[in-house]
Amino acid sequence: MPQENEILKLRFKLKTGEEFEAQGDLDFISTQKEAFLNLLKGPKTLTGNFYNSKPEQTTPQTAKLLTTRPPYLRNINLTTKNSIPTPSSEVWDKIAYSDGESIIIRRKSKLIKPQIAALIILGANKTLNAQDTLSALELAKSLKLSGYLKEGQRLDRLLEGEIKEGHLSYEGSKRNRHYRLNAIGQAKAYTWAEKLLQDFQ
Repeated sequence: MPQENEILKLRFKLKTGEEFEAQGDLDFISTQKEAFLNLLKGPKTLTGNFYNSKPEQTTPQTAKLLTTRPPYLRNINLTTKNSIPTPSSEVWDKIAYSDGESIIIRRKSKLIKPQIAALIILGANKTLNAQDTLSALELAKSLKLSGYLKEGQRLDRLLEGEIKEGHLSYEGSKRNRHYRLNAIGQAKAYTWAEKLLQDFQ
């Protein structure tokens, strides 16, 4: 059994060809593996073993992984815990603004689904309002003002998939919920914000 705080490495390859490699303590690797499998939504039959390892540079295997992961994960190095760069505030300023209470996306785009718009609003809120969370009421209001939430649509159901995939987390229940972007959710939100900016031009 791995010892607490022991540096481990896990590699495996799915039958569909996707590869995973992560290095760190047991908790970190377990979290990254779960997020990876949730993102793929594919067969989860795999072979792989933990083994002792010294910290090392990116290998050909990790380089291959970086090119096969979704675009919003390609800048994330799974071998370190603090690997996601802080997104540029310039992008958020161009695609959204704050009216003092709500974050509003400047222009509606056919490229963006409501759940993606929610990620973008949460990402912009983190930068423009310096807040890590938004209440369910505030997020729903921002989505409506941005044109992405129709009357009668339930926010909790809309965001179920993003929560299951590890992009979002929340505290509280029903209208008292507060939503927060997780690391890969922040990366996904920023990637879509850049696509939205290109669509504006």
